[in-house]
Amino acid sequence: MEENRHEGSYERLVAANAHCTARDVIELFNNPPAPKSVTLTKEEIRQSQENKRIVNKHIKSFVKANLYRALHELANLEIQIVHTMPRKVVKVSDIMLNYTGEAIRWTAAAYEQSNPILKHNSICEAVSVMYSIKIFANSVSRQDYIGKSKAAQLSGLIDSILRQLVAWRGSLEVRGDGEIR
Repeated sequence: MEENRHEGSYERLVAANAHCTARDVIELFNNPPAPKSVTLTKEEIRQSQENKRIVNKHIKSFVKANLYRALHELANLEIQIVHTMPRKVVKVSDIMLNYTGEAIRWTAAAYEQSNPILKHNSICEAVSVMYSIKIFANSVSRQDYIGKSKAAQLSGLIDSILRQLVAWRGSLEVRGDGEIR
């Protein structure tokens, strides 16, 4: 039993004596057991790569969607605009950024949702938040807190996102009994 405790194998050490001495623990840390390796055949490697390719091809991800890219571009543009706005409108810029985050969150929730009713509700929430952003953006541009080119760029992005969201919401079929498909 004593000889098994000093061979460096954790399993043998535990099996030999559940209450180890300090020397046994130090030896275990100084000489950890060698990791067990697995050798895959070329066919197994090829099959694994093929399976990974197939899975990645069929994954629905919000990050890969055009709507995500448009929302990402909107957030980047708003951050650029916030840096040029005067400090007295910092509250408005914070509200716009928070609403953009909400729009991203609701859109992602709709994209990942499989239940059509919840998907429709999430899209409706995203649309309403985007309209709020549009109102704030129009107010800020009318007050001349942002330049005309940035205001036009911001307005164009918001309109583009709204068109995509409204089209997506319209693509969900509503049956006569009020159920969504």
